[in-house]
Amino acid sequence: MSNRDELAEVIASELNKQFKSHQVAYFLDGVGDTPTDVTDWISTGSTLLDLAVSNRPDGGLAAGRITEINGLEGTGKSLIGAHALASTQKKGVMFGDPWTTSGGKALPFHASTRIRLKNMGQIKDTKKNTIGIKIRAQVIKNRLGPPLRSADFQLYFDKGIDDFGSWLTVMKDHNLVKQGGAWYTFTDQDGKDHKFQSKDFESLMADEETQKYVYDLICQKIVLKYDSGKLGIDDVSTTDEFADA
Repeated sequence: MSNRDELAEVIASELNKQFKSHQVAYFLDGVGDTPTDVTDWISTGSTLLDLAVSNRPDGGLAAGRITEINGLEGTGKSLIGAHALASTQKKGVMFGDPWTTSGGKALPFHASTRIRLKNMGQIKDTKKNTIGIKIRAQVIKNRLGPPLRSADFQLYFDKGIDDFGSWLTVMKDHNLVKQGGAWYTFTDQDGKDHKFQSKDFESLMADEETQKYVYDLICQKIVLKYDSGKLGIDDVSTTDEFADA
């Protein structure tokens, strides 16, 4: 139980007595439930971006909180919004400069999360036709999890975000699969080896148990667990980079 000021307790109690139908005064010390608690999450369509924002499994954008998404033309802002709307059926429209949202500093100030999208290059097929773009989503402000994280994913013009493709990238980066040429080998939850090419990965994820197992592995690698108390000055590094807000 946290320490609460006695006068604050009395004031809160008196206020709540005046509004018998519902509670109007809350303490934000984590002891009890409050209207500011995040109880529901909305997927962006990208698992890596969901994890970068919420830093928890099955996360994403916080329902009931303001989220700003900005970026230059053609970086996937409308697509991210469409994925969120498909999950919630909320409607919204944003106008103005791609880097500076309308309303002065009000929206950036009140937003719980600010996401900036950048075009990192084109995706071409074997015939050199441009069929999509690579997107980097930078979390430039975050009250829900660690800020200044980023997520890379591929956006195809005919199908949208290639979420499973980003899963395979994470698995490669963290040695969760073995690669030999164009072939990958993955050991599932039952100890069975699966040999596949990247184009077959989505069909491998059609099995719900295997997909859940892989998702949990990715969360173990992506979700940030703070351990700064065990680090000395020789265990960390500093850079000259500044937050691009």
